[in-house]
Amino acid sequence: MAEIVNFSGDEIIYDYFRLITKKIVYRGEKGRQIVDWKNCMTKDECPEIYLEGYPHFYENIKGTLVLVADSNGFFEDIFEVEKRRKMSEEGFQNLILIIEQAGHRMHEIRQQIKEVEKDWVDKDPFVTIIP
Repeated sequence: MAEIVNFSGDEIIYDYFRLITKKIVYRGEKGRQIVDWKNCMTKDECPEIYLEGYPHFYENIKGTLVLVADSNGFFEDIFEVEKRRKMSEEGFQNLILIIEQAGHRMHEIRQQIKEVEKDWVDKDPFVTIIP
């Protein structure tokens, strides 16, 4: 979920998250329709530190994409995007910006987790003897 790896037509592919859209005319202007997404983590799968910061996104139990951003330092903006949702191209670009920023955060957090695992996780069982 970090950087755009490939942009092919109407499919945007991130390291792990894929967003599939369709170009449409929305209210007389250029727009997008969200067709599908793939490889989106649920809230339970996300690291706690990721959910504590901004922006972040996840798929909820209703199958809706939830994007959370910090608008002004006091309140969080929560956007829910369902499949088949239509939006202006400007709104879509704002959505992509949040996803991209959240993806960069997730990438950095995963790197930190790998470092902790490398130093902490044992390959062999650890036995503690308590007298």
